[in-house]
Amino acid sequence: MRRLMPALVGLATLSGCSSAPDDLPVDAGSPETAVSVRSATVKRSSGKLITALRGSATPGATIEVDGRETVAGANGRWAIRTSYDRHRDLITVAASINGRTDSSADVPQPLRPRLILTSSTGATTTQDSTELKGRVRVSRGTLTGVRITVNGRPITLTGSRWSTIVAVPKGTRRFTVRAASRSADGATLTMRKTRKLSAAERAERAAAKAAKRAAARQAREAARLAEEAEASSGSSDACDPNYSGACLDPEASDYDCAGGSGDGPEYVDGPVEVVGSDPFDLDRDSDGVGCE
Repeated sequence: MRRLMPALVGLATLSGCSSAPDDLPVDAGSPETAVSVRSATVKRSSGKLITALRGSATPGATIEVDGRETVAGANGRWAIRTSYDRHRDLITVAASINGRTDSSADVPQPLRPRLILTSSTGATTTQDSTELKGRVRVSRGTLTGVRITVNGRPITLTGSRWSTIVAVPKGTRRFTVRAASRSADGATLTMRKTRKLSAAERAERAAAKAAKRAAARQAREAARLAEEAEASSGSSDACDPNYSGACLDPEASDYDCAGGSGDGPEYVDGPVEVVGSDPFDLDRDSDGVGCE
């Protein structure tokens, strides 16, 4: 049977038994021994959490829990400790005499209160620094002695509310919020905050990109014009400046009019306007036009 006790946990006994006073063992159907659990509480011992069990059994019976043993006293009372495991459902207590297990009882694993962290902060910001904030509560009992850290840095807790200013200069940063207490299981909350551009920053960046593109276009156009000017200058330098209408190589030994009786070695199709000294003697009649 199982009946509620003031010490947080119900009395756990074998089925088929009737109620008995707390200071007497419960008959588990065996003539040799019986066992019952009166209380199970979670405590801290040497910095670790343990589950403390108390109960009644046949005097002199060996009580075993998770490999740990104790002996019931002359009044049948026994007490034993075992490790705390939040994820365990039941704790089994076995009683034996002369090495033979005659009875056992199951008791639910009592749970410590646990802290619960929440955040009321969005995932993005348009500022280089922003506020992280939220609340902490406890699953059972009163919220006392709670410590909050953000990325390992302690922050002030006001009632059940926590808040702090953090830097998010660019990109995405991760923040780990932890709540701890000696009287409750802790909680962890992971947050990511992304620094986004404001409307003014987006406009400024767009203007900068447009100016950069315009400057690149201007540079390309200037380079093209320079190449054309260089080509034009090179072409002009390759032609004898004394003639117009045809490009004569100033380095040639002689030019004659194509189709004429001259022996070259270079020939030019006329007419060719003589604008200088006529070094190739193409304007025989000195009228300013050669190879007419």
